[in-house]
Amino acid sequence: MNNEEMIEIASIRLALIAPAINNTITDESKIAYYSRISANPVKLPNGKIVYYSPGTLSNWESDYNRFGFDSLLPKKRSGARIKIVQVESEKIQNKRYNKDSERWRVWT
Repeated sequence: MNNEEMIEIASIRLALIAPAINNTITDESKIAYYSRISANPVKLPNGKIVYYSPGTLSNWESDYNRFGFDSLLPKKRSGARIKIVQVESEKIQNKRYNKDSERWRVWT
């Protein structure tokens, strides 16, 4: 994800919470507003469609009020994902589903 996409995502997040920040919502409360807009899908710049929970929107508002626009930028995930090659995956599946394996003998 490049910087332009990250800024665009942060702008989308700000657009979702802006009425609550500016107190221009017509709902009876911010939670009601967040519940209403969380029922609608949001299309991200990469084309992915996501749904956000009311709690997420509330957290974004809090973060924005405390730390500004930069807090709405997507965070980079740390740690490498473990890749399992096809052969290893098949071995795991065979052990998992093979009733002749030692694991099944212990529990049966």
